[in-house]
Amino acid sequence: MKQPVVAIVGRPNVGKSTILNRLAGKRLALVNDEPGVTRDRIYHSIEHKGFRFTLVDTGGLDLAPSDDPLRTLVEEQSRKAVEEADLILLVVEGTHGPTLGDWRLAEELRSSNKPVLVVVNKLDSVDDFHLAYDFYQLGLGEPIPVSGLYGLNVGYLCDKLVDCLKQNQGEEEGGIAREEAVKVALIGRPNVGKSSLFNRLVGEERAIVSDLPGTTRDAIDTLVRVNDKTYRFVDTAGIRRKTRVRPGLEQYSSMRSFTSIKRSDVVVMVADAQEGITSQDNRLINYIAQRAGKGIVLAANKCDLLDPQVVKTFPPSLLRFIPIILTSARTGFGIASILKNVDMVYSQWRKSIPTPALNSVLREAVSRKALPLYRGKKVRLLYASQVGTSPPRFLFFANYPQGIPLAYRRYLENQLRKEFGFIGSPIWFEFRAQS
Repeated sequence: MKQPVVAIVGRPNVGKSTILNRLAGKRLALVNDEPGVTRDRIYHSIEHKGFRFTLVDTGGLDLAPSDDPLRTLVEEQSRKAVEEADLILLVVEGTHGPTLGDWRLAEELRSSNKPVLVVVNKLDSVDDFHLAYDFYQLGLGEPIPVSGLYGLNVGYLCDKLVDCLKQNQGEEEGGIAREEAVKVALIGRPNVGKSSLFNRLVGEERAIVSDLPGTTRDAIDTLVRVNDKTYRFVDTAGIRRKTRVRPGLEQYSSMRSFTSIKRSDVVVMVADAQEGITSQDNRLINYIAQRAGKGIVLAANKCDLLDPQVVKTFPPSLLRFIPIILTSARTGFGIASILKNVDMVYSQWRKSIPTPALNSVLREAVSRKALPLYRGKKVRLLYASQVGTSPPRFLFFANYPQGIPLAYRRYLENQLRKEFGFIGSPIWFEFRAQS
């Protein structure tokens, strides 16, 4: 059953993302003194006292006239969050009293006919909680004083929030069913079309799309159900080379992208089909496979901009084990293949091989290609077993494990892939002396 949705809205820089982080109990959204840090909708599932709901953080809404097209996109995202919400948290800054922007927002939220809780933030001492009374003027009921920075009264806010959801939707609507979702991160350099692909995959404009590099600053989690399968998509900021990353907010955005890789199951590596696989793409792929151990699908996006003859001759497999899909976020070409390949790579990433079958392949591999001598002594591979999945991990026992060269280890990997597949998944080896 669908979890109820709680949208966090308010003027820029009133502490919406800080409130989200406090309610979630961990740092999910970027927090910075610069207004406008949050640009997209950021989703996170929360459980409080056995009741589950989804929080949505949004960019700032101030309703003042503006010629900035990016701010218009941000405000469109906030309004979409309000439309899908079952409850709205209107975050205001308590130290200044109600502003004209707060009044405008309150009026717009009243017209939505959705229940609203007024959260008076930045009251960092209980001695300041009386300042919240000024916000009764907004006509949205009892204002709740909190300090997102220090966590003051956030527990009470969470209790009120859940009570309100139960009252409006009933106890069963919150549900506590936990369906396993395949976690998919979209990763790539700036401006290769990650957000456009993200929107195609989730089937709506959940992420801001712009021709300007760096439009996406934070990760956006979105649960999507397709053909009776659930996916958690994470759209992330573009990853530049370290020498091109500016200190501060851009650096933190890049760090969060690497965090998204670590908490994913499968990474859709988005590259520009016009440019091909760059050295930066190769570095990212090596990090995803060798350091993070995640499944990989490579989406060569913007293929609609290529000459048809170029598309036909585009290499079907630039890398040894990674499926490559030609896609166009603009036309929708190849989008369905992304999910099919994500499913396939996810199953390969979690594959388990029986020990007898594994050792049978090992014996055949050694018989076809003998191990080189190590300091004049014969090296023997005794047996192997799979010791883990996600990614598949194998432990090999030998009399002289240090005598097995890298080239022979790659040969063994190729033999396992030839027999068992592991398409799109790294496989990790460990060699140990027999005890």
